[in-house]
This record gives sequence, structure tokens and C-alpha cells, in this order.
Amino acid sequence: MRQLAEELVRGLYAAGDPLVREKLREGGCRKQISAARWFKDRSSGQLKAILYQAAQKSHTPFPRSHARGDAVHGAINERDHLEM
Repeated sequence: MRQLAEELVRGLYAAGDPLVREKLREGGCRKQISAARWFKDRSSGQLKAILYQAAQKSHTPFPRSHARGDAVHGAINERDHLEM
């Protein structure tokens, strides 16, 4: 699950998602090289939380018809269930 979460957050970063870019800046990331390290240092839970926040803020749509969109929705539902 971590690999998928990282791939999705990387995609949001590449697409210029403002929330993801803000999270990287907050983590001290200023260059592409440090972005690679930032991603490596994040846990699966941290990456899923960023996906959850990005989905809530609707910066980037996650189409449910796509397998990755279904994975994002599954991760969000899993997180919501754990918070209850």
C-alpha cells in the first residue's frame, strides 16, 4: 500500500497540487533531489493522510472509474473507518 500511496502523491506533486507542494515545502524540500528523499522518509500513513487531505480539498479529482482512483477511495475509507 505504501508504494501505491507514494506513486499517487508523486503524481499529485508532478501535477502541481498545491497541498502536496505545501507539504513538501514544510518538510524542507526545495529541489527535486530533496523531493526524492522527502518521499523516501514518509510512512505509508503519512502519504495516505496527504492523499486524504488532497481529496478533501478537491485540488485534484480521483476518478473512481480508474483503478488508482478506486485505491485512493479505499485508502480514504479505511482511514475514515479507523478514526471512528
